[in-house]
Amino acid sequence: MTVLAGMPASDDRRLGEDLVIDVTVPDRDPLIGFRTSAYVLPSVGSNGVPLTTVNVEEARLTLLRINDRNLVQQVRDGYMLRLFTSYEQNQVVWDLGEEVWTGSVDIASVPNRRVVTSVPVQEIIPEIEPGVYVLTAEASALSLAYWEERATQWLIVSDIGLTTYAGADGLTVAARSLDSARPIAGLALTLYARNNEALGSAVTADDGIARFAPGLMRGEAGLAPTLLTAPGTD
Repeated sequence: MTVLAGMPASDDRRLGEDLVIDVTVPDRDPLIGFRTSAYVLPSVGSNGVPLTTVNVEEARLTLLRINDRNLVQQVRDGYMLRLFTSYEQNQVVWDLGEEVWTGSVDIASVPNRRVVTSVPVQEIIPEIEPGVYVLTAEASALSLAYWEERATQWLIVSDIGLTTYAGADGLTVAARSLDSARPIAGLALTLYARNNEALGSAVTADDGIARFAPGLMRGEAGLAPTLLTAPGTD
């Protein structure tokens, strides 16, 4: 970089001659992450989960599953949608679910540019089971301490899309296909409380709508409504 002669200073003095300065712009620090904390992966026609990286040539991945019996605990304790440390990954393996797969994916890295790589989750899951999947990623070239957070993607693999409306008349649930956007009839739903007790069940009608009584939404403490589940999704 050349600063030209005559460049004024704050005290009105001027540079007497050109000044040449060598400036080095370092590469960007390696970056790895997912676009959002939660992701619904359609069971049909999906291209995978997008992983965004900068200056990373290989990513180390771990896919976990938290079974449906432990989801209420995750919601109640505030763990849902959080970034995972190595300790929390191990907690899932030992107490809450299982490790489904671990491996790596090559990145077509371009120096200092963001690169998006599709992780083919459906190809590495041998069989979709009830529950929520958690995909963690870290750069293979870096070594993270066990307390450091990994890039974390919470995801559900399903064709069922649920929308809920809570009001004075209770809880209304609308179920639609993520593939066709058409209402899903005959879908069994269960509403759970904070203490993991089933508060009630309902089945969607031909219009994809199901309703839960107002009293079920008025519970407090352990009986407060916390989680709604349906077959194949949560």
